Amino acid sequence: MVNAAIILIGGIVIYFLIYYYRIKQVDRNTMKCDPSRATPANVYMDGVGVFPH
Repeated sequence: MVNAAIILIGGIVIYFLIYYYRIKQVDRNTMKCDPSRATPANVYMDGVGVFPH
């Protein structure tokens, strides 16, 4: 029973480490997120609401 708990905890830790690394990789290479870049809400803010037709 103790061995199963160690394997389970080790698997969870490894899962979260891989998940954290992969999210950083996707953010950097795929999404190309830039915190200094203006969002569309800031770019098109003209005081008029936009409603679909």
